[in-house]
Amino acid sequence: MTTVPLKEAKERLEELLAEGAFMVRLDDGSVWRLEVKPLAGTSERRGGFGRARGWFTMSKDFDEPLEDFREYWE
Repeated sequence: MTTVPLKEAKERLEELLAEGAFMVRLDDGSVWRLEVKPLAGTSERRGGFGRARGWFTMSKDFDEPLEDFREYWE
């Protein structure tokens, strides 16, 4: 992971953000780790298994053959 002084981080911010994570060293010697993450609620957020449970229902005859294809079953 890249570690840069604060002044350099200000100059190269766009490049550093493209890396996804970097560390900034402040004048007092402390180091801060910065990481790019998507905002909650954005399209990049992924749901877990079962997250859409209850959002839609299927009809009871979902697995039954469609009448439109009757000629193909016979």
